[in-house]
Amino acid sequence: MMKSGRSLETKTEIAVEGGSLLPLPERQRILADIVQLIVSNEDDRSAQDNSAIARIANSDLTEDVQQLISEFADNDDAILFLGRLVWQGEMVGCVAPLVTIAADCMEVSMRGKLRLVQL
Repeated sequence: MMKSGRSLETKTEIAVEGGSLLPLPERQRILADIVQLIVSNEDDRSAQDNSAIARIANSDLTEDVQQLISEFADNDDAILFLGRLVWQGEMVGCVAPLVTIAADCMEVSMRGKLRLVQL
């Protein structure tokens, strides 16, 4: 029988399929692994499913998620995943940076539309 840590190292997505909320250190590692897979375009999307996210989402990950939001603010896929994690984990402390990212995206979009109108 394999130890749970070894199986998690083998395939991160397996850890979020089935079961209940995992211990904080495992969820921290899984979160970092999932985000890394997303930003490197290597994920198979199974770990991004709402039910899979719910298995790691909890407010005790707020600091980890804040750091990841800051680090990957320019990666739409990572921010989408992290936003859903914030929502499901009720991470109130992560809302402000996500609002800032959304506002910045809207501003960039509006500037692009204004340029098109000026042409």
